[in-house]
Amino acid sequence: MRDSVPLFRQTTDFTCGACATLMVWRYFDSTVQLSERNEFLIWTEIVGLPFKFSSPYRIAEFFMKKGLETKLLMKQEINSEDITLLECCRVEPAERKLFLDFFQAYNRILKSRVASAILDKKPKMSDIKKTLSKHSPIIALVDSHYTATDKGVRTPSHLPHWMS
Repeated sequence: MRDSVPLFRQTTDFTCGACATLMVWRYFDSTVQLSERNEFLIWTEIVGLPFKFSSPYRIAEFFMKKGLETKLLMKQEINSEDITLLECCRVEPAERKLFLDFFQAYNRILKSRVASAILDKKPKMSDIKKTLSKHSPIIALVDSHYTATDKGVRTPSHLPHWMS
């Protein structure tokens, strides 16, 4: 049995995905250094440019390139009503349709690269518990609104946050 996933605190407000990926990579490879340099090297590989946030497809691809068995459990439902995505990227109202069309096309390309790892279903707590019971680490995308509320923030935003 491996030790638990090591802790490394993200060094910026936008590298949570890279940080979570770095910690899980270190879990599988003890020679990997937990460092800001590696955090940014990973970020350049997993960020869904031109967007500032990490792509679940690129995170899966990162681990697949390392030869690690990877499962991507997600149900992606993006439509023109996806306010969170538009707010995260600070998209002007006049550009929203073009932005969402581009985002969907970009994701189709990324998704095709990791199709063998995708389990197309909405994850449930039982899925997470089952994975953890097998001593397999997870990287989860959560709504930071709820963690901020727990810390006493009065009107937190609904922003995505990667955790491992």
